[in-house]
Amino acid sequence: MNISIPGTTLTLGRQRITLDDQRFVGNVGWRQNEQTFDAFRVVNKSVKGLVLDAAYFDRVNRVFGPDSPQGHYEGDSVLLNASYQTKIGKIAAFNYLLDFENLVGVPAAVRDSTNTYGVRFTGDRAVTDKVKIGYTGSYAMQEDYADNPLTFDLDYYNVEGSVTVKQYGLAVGIENMEGNGVKGFTTPLATLHKFQGWADKFLATPANGIVDDYVNLSGTFKAVGGLDSLAIVVGYHDYEAERIDADYGSEINLSVAAKYKKINAMLKYADYEEGVLASARNTQKLWMQFEFVW
Repeated sequence: MNISIPGTTLTLGRQRITLDDQRFVGNVGWRQNEQTFDAFRVVNKSVKGLVLDAAYFDRVNRVFGPDSPQGHYEGDSVLLNASYQTKIGKIAAFNYLLDFENLVGVPAAVRDSTNTYGVRFTGDRAVTDKVKIGYTGSYAMQEDYADNPLTFDLDYYNVEGSVTVKQYGLAVGIENMEGNGVKGFTTPLATLHKFQGWADKFLATPANGIVDDYVNLSGTFKAVGGLDSLAIVVGYHDYEAERIDADYGSEINLSVAAKYKKINAMLKYADYEEGVLASARNTQKLWMQFEFVW
């Protein structure tokens, strides 16, 4: 059910919720089963440039599907996000209170009960009519919450700079997630596949944390070889532990997406080379995706 009043939208029921870059809350949209929330959400935009977003949910319908023992989380949780658009970028402040029950089949759920709060700033600026720079900075703090049996106080930060020249792009960044040797900074509701490599080796943050130094190159071309458009992305990640001196390995990502009339096609490849982390083995993954739009 969706109800609208001036400047405000109220949504009750099963719904998608995506916040900021989906690092903390997303719908994992590329999966066959998207992540959805049984929630009551209020979004207010009555002040120009300001968005106030608050949601309460008691169930997360995860990407594993309803028949999986890990198919959902339950508990009373709250998402608070406020953002304001300025001339040089958007600044956001957030507080996410996740209270998960210790469900049968999901014993780790209660350990992801967390209180996470932080800020994020992102923007871009044209240097010339053909050159644009972008910048992103995010910082968050996280502590145990509700019935979590663990005690922790962990930090997170991400810094990224980018430059776009005509149809070519370059982005360089670092993402740091602390760990205390028992628990790593966690984002269980994120669109995790977007971050720390497409091989999905670090969907759960290692207990000793992780530092991801990464670079992405991209190019978009029109009318190539009979295609309407062609987009190429090449990425590289170098992973290290945050708490101790340990090499987690490295990864190369490659994506080629093409559009021809009503057909979209994508080829995606990930090649992870292991470091000293015994639980993460050399892994190669390949995806092929076709979409017909009418």
